[in-house]
Amino acid sequence: MDERDQIELSSDNMVKIYEIFRKNLLASMNLHRQHAQHYLTFIAVVTAATIAGFVAMLNANSSKTCFLVVGPIFNVYLSVLAICMCNRYYKGFLEEVSVTAKIEELIGLSTPHSQRQNSCFKEDETIVPSRWIKGRERFKNSADFVKDNMNRGSNKVLHFTFVGLIIVNIVMAVLIVFLF
Repeated sequence: MDERDQIELSSDNMVKIYEIFRKNLLASMNLHRQHAQHYLTFIAVVTAATIAGFVAMLNANSSKTCFLVVGPIFNVYLSVLAICMCNRYYKGFLEEVSVTAKIEELIGLSTPHSQRQNSCFKEDETIVPSRWIKGRERFKNSADFVKDNMNRGSNKVLHFTFVGLIIVNIVMAVLIVFLF
């Protein structure tokens, strides 16, 4: 690669790249949240339909109640799919965080700055919150950062939620089968 092929990364260009990645960071987190909401809504609808069908068939003394086991089985499938999809979007979010952190360092947002007279937080050493920097200091590379954080934050909560839904739906399927 010769000099003509290299892009000049001036501070203005780096700031523009940083702005792009910060917007992508928010978009990645929104994708994660939206997909989780969609799956949870769909699972709630299938569960409600299964319960309504169960109650209706009980009142009618129908022998076809065992067909309702399809609802909980479908919900187990949806929950497994939701875990996979939410993991994928959360991983993308964490990758955006790691790229953004690298850009912050390149443009000086995470390096100590000189004390200024008009600084609103005089004891802060960096422009970005120190919690952000401390949270990633222990990692040697971005792959380790992503791997370690996959089971934290909102992704951890969603994972436990969907695993809980899998357990509830298995119990519901077993009850339907054994009651009829």
